Amino acid sequence: MRLPLSWLRAYVEVPVDADELARRLQQAGIPVEGWYSRATGGPASELSGIRVGRIVAVEPHPSSRHLVVARVDVGDGVLQVVTGAPNARAGMLAPVAAAGTYVAPMKSRVEAVQMGGVVSQGVLLSAREAGIGEDTSGLLELPEGVRPGAPLAEALHLADDVLEIETYPNRPDWMSVVGLAREVAAVWDLPLDLPPVEYPEADPDAARACDVAVESYDDCPRYVARLVYDVPKGATPWWMVQRLYLAGMRSISPVVDVTNYVMLELGQPLHAFDLDRLAEHRIVVRRARPGETMVTLDGQERPLDPSMLVIADAAVPQALAGLMGGQASEVGPRTQAVLLESATFHPALIRRTSRRLGLRTEASARFERGLPVDLAEWGSRRACHLLRQMGARVARGSVDRRVEQGGTGRRTTVVLDPVRVNGLLGTSLGPDTMAKRLRALGMEVHPAAPGAGQLAVVVPAWRRDIQEEADLAEEVARLGGYDAIPTTLPRSTAPGRMPPEVAWAWEVRRVLAAAGLYEVLTYSFMDPAELSALRLPAEHEWLQAVPVANPLAADQAYLRTTLVVGMLRAVRLNVARRQGDIRLFEVGRVFLPRSSGDGRDDGATAGIRAGTVPEAVRLQDRLLPQEPLRAAIALLAVPGLMERHWYGPPRAYDFFDLKGLLEAVAEALGVEVRWQAAERPGFHPGRTASLFAAAGEKEVELGFSGELDAQACVRLDIPGRLYLAELALDAMYSARRPVRVEPLPKFPGVQRDLALVVGKATPAAEVERLVAQYAGPWAEQVRVFDVYEGPGLPAGMKSVGISVSYRAPDRTLSDEEVDRARLELLDRLERHGIRLRV
Repeated sequence: MRLPLSWLRAYVEVPVDADELARRLQQAGIPVEGWYSRATGGPASELSGIRVGRIVAVEPHPSSRHLVVARVDVGDGVLQVVTGAPNARAGMLAPVAAAGTYVAPMKSRVEAVQMGGVVSQGVLLSAREAGIGEDTSGLLELPEGVRPGAPLAEALHLADDVLEIETYPNRPDWMSVVGLAREVAAVWDLPLDLPPVEYPEADPDAARACDVAVESYDDCPRYVARLVYDVPKGATPWWMVQRLYLAGMRSISPVVDVTNYVMLELGQPLHAFDLDRLAEHRIVVRRARPGETMVTLDGQERPLDPSMLVIADAAVPQALAGLMGGQASEVGPRTQAVLLESATFHPALIRRTSRRLGLRTEASARFERGLPVDLAEWGSRRACHLLRQMGARVARGSVDRRVEQGGTGRRTTVVLDPVRVNGLLGTSLGPDTMAKRLRALGMEVHPAAPGAGQLAVVVPAWRRDIQEEADLAEEVARLGGYDAIPTTLPRSTAPGRMPPEVAWAWEVRRVLAAAGLYEVLTYSFMDPAELSALRLPAEHEWLQAVPVANPLAADQAYLRTTLVVGMLRAVRLNVARRQGDIRLFEVGRVFLPRSSGDGRDDGATAGIRAGTVPEAVRLQDRLLPQEPLRAAIALLAVPGLMERHWYGPPRAYDFFDLKGLLEAVAEALGVEVRWQAAERPGFHPGRTASLFAAAGEKEVELGFSGELDAQACVRLDIPGRLYLAELALDAMYSARRPVRVEPLPKFPGVQRDLALVVGKATPAAEVERLVAQYAGPWAEQVRVFDVYEGPGLPAGMKSVGISVSYRAPDRTLSDEEVDRARLELLDRLERHGIRLRV
């Protein structure tokens, strides 16, 4: 929102310059993106080089009856200019650009040229060529009293300080000059002068000359129609053209300029229909019918559907409600009377139509934020006041269709407790100070109950963002200036702490970073096609992705179902940057569709995308995707790029490097994991495993680890062997075990090593599990230290070296006790086909 200071000062006497105003507004919570001064340019900088010229003489062109030769006084001399403008005449003032001047609105530099044997030393400009309006029918005629030769911006008072205000979705009042003036008046405690809306009325009665029907007040809570006759045909007053220009709009015609002016001034969009082009002089606010179309003012034919609200006459749609009017009822040079529309529309309806048609306007930006119903009447009367000043005749009364009082126009009352507000802000403000600040913003403040110390605050209709006490606390804080709030400690004795799930995720990060891995953060979006190199089956869980309604790019059209897709991107990027030692991890959430009991999407998400699920139902938790927390690891040693060391050649990563990292994470989190060989699409069948852990009475899968298939690496242009793992941290959290603290042992332990012969297909982890199960109560630790295959063993067999540590808590074990426990262990293992190697 552009805020010209000259326009602002029409309603409140700002006591400071633009720089101080911007600083103070920032402290009051109003974001100022920037400001332009007379010295630094801004809107008026586009007029640089254009001067005021007075035509002193006009002569016919010697070789063309369509051109004339004008002599133009520019203050320091007289220019000879050839022009074809039909309104060029001696004595008129018009903008002129001499040869050598760059004219920004025309995006070209003026050159001296010969036209039919006559040298033209510059150009005289129309309103569009000067960048002030849209009229191209002739020269822009400037008002008397401006000095020839003066810069156009200075002569027309277009060199002004202009602030760029950022507007929040919940603050539509900031999209108007009066709304911002109200804020400035509150900050400096100044009186606010509102624009006048009174005007004399004349025959006929509006209620007899036209009719308005609103089919649904849910779609249109209020529609105000007024009739204006003898609409002005001349030029728009210069003061209005100047203000529109400084706010970023060009003059078009008096009626259109008034509607734009009121929209910028009060924040209420208006639309003018040519009354004589409305069938039966009737307005019907309704939903579009199937198959209807209309041509909007921009010349585009728009297909309509029943989800869109239109303003129709007795026959066909004449405007897209809240967005743009139609060509069929456009106000033009022959228009004698207009029906002036000032309405309030449902914000979600306008927003949905705007997105569906790809059409966004200044009007829709305001309606989407939600406007109070009272503003429609105010805006309508203000526009009639301005048109009456230009000589128009306004019909008596209006046609006002509105929802019953107590509906959308109801004012909110919020109870404020000064003690609680001071606790929120860390301040010590009194109730009177709080009440004064809130009243400055247009709120009514009364004692909530005698002796209670609380305040009842009646919120004005234009502040729909205030719903509860915390909103009022924000108003109290910002109006005093955020810089005035002292620094205080929270008034609580309870220590702060991380939620367990957050601390859990940070512990995973700590362990992996300490192991030498680098954390990456990847996008939460994906394209399932990125996983095509893995040759996944269509029913694979990674391909069951939730689509994004409005994706930013084609490769971000779905929510990610796995962190692996982001790790693959990161690995490929590092390979492209010739990184040889790639050790990455990520902790983040994935997004899985809700299931309906059979493991598939229940169809509700598709209903949201199709727009068939009611708005109130869409936010139910069952329709939102699941968001489990995951951790992923990627290890890759790129051949030829690994860093060389003095102590030996570089070593490539293998499966056991990845396995060791996962075991370190599990140990730090207090989870006892079990490994099991697995087969996964896209991964090496002999170098992939799944992790399991006991969670209560059941066993849960924690994730997987493995080497990416060699063909998949080739398809992804990844050299070497890539090892990937993904852990389900939510499942690991459910499998955690309480930490058990024991005193240090007082007696020495005894270690026995066993070489056990098993079948090659038997995992070493299974042998380790059986040994731990049968080793007896003195077994303190069981671990695999060797696996051997080769000469000396029967065909199809291998030797697994197991180390068993024995220790008793109350004495030193004798060799006889340890040997007896060892023999009992071997006896039980033989029942499972496991024997001691001899």
